[in-house]
Amino acid sequence: MMNGALPFSGVMIRLQANRPQQAGRRAALARNALDQAEGLRRMFAGDVRRIIGVLSERTSTCGHDLTASLAATLGATGSRVLLLDENLMAGETHPVFAVSASCDLFQVLRNQMDLSAALMPVAANVHFLAGGMAYMARRPDDENQTDFVNAFSRLADAYDVVLINAAEEGARYYPSLTWAAQDIIVLCGDRSDSVTTAYAHIKALQLAGERRFHMLFEPMPVELAQMLYRNLASVSRRHLRDIPGDLGVLPQEPTDDFFAFLADSVHAWPLPKHKDGHFRAFMQRLLHKPVLQPGAADVRSS
Repeated sequence: MMNGALPFSGVMIRLQANRPQQAGRRAALARNALDQAEGLRRMFAGDVRRIIGVLSERTSTCGHDLTASLAATLGATGSRVLLLDENLMAGETHPVFAVSASCDLFQVLRNQMDLSAALMPVAANVHFLAGGMAYMARRPDDENQTDFVNAFSRLADAYDVVLINAAEEGARYYPSLTWAAQDIIVLCGDRSDSVTTAYAHIKALQLAGERRFHMLFEPMPVELAQMLYRNLASVSRRHLRDIPGDLGVLPQEPTDDFFAFLADSVHAWPLPKHKDGHFRAFMQRLLHKPVLQPGAADVRSS
């Protein structure tokens, strides 16, 4: 026998010793698969009726104000609203509601915090959840996917509306929650490249499937907003065969009447007949589809 070689009986003993570890790993994987299946089943049983994303330019401060006021207005009408802000993380303060996020969604997904502890009541029928998406540079690894599914399944039947203040960069990459939205409000400024940026967002998000887009222009003269909308609508019709809706101009000092109009518009948007805009589809998209490459949605069209 060669030096250092194990006798056949020694090999068998080593293989037998490894079998319990292998069996344990197989059992853990099987449990994870069952847990994911159960989480997804619960999402089918009761799902969020509306998921609405709000996209603004990187330099804009309108996103926080718009989503907070719209959430409060929807809550006042009786809708149960989850305001999920991708731009904030644990320890940061919401600039409108002045509440400090004790934890964020990223920590929930990493089993560092229970979901119920991350949800903060901020207005009637409104909960706030910090997204912590700055940390979410990639999809959850296999061992965290079950926790990710189950975290969202617990939200699935708790709210009528999920309103997402989306991170600007998140519009072009996974895992932005904007990819789960059925309706997307695109805030557009008056900079020279604002329309190009808005069009790039719309084109990128169309890759995710059927979505409705609604343009809302930041405070500017109505005539300028109308001209920008006509330009965007023309390009969208020609290249995307779709025309976004027009919500008009955000007032310099938005009033209750304006947000009542916006809430009425939201309630008038048809509910989807498919599941593509719900949490379950977002989970599948996030866990199984490839990440878009940087620059893939950049547009230089006229």
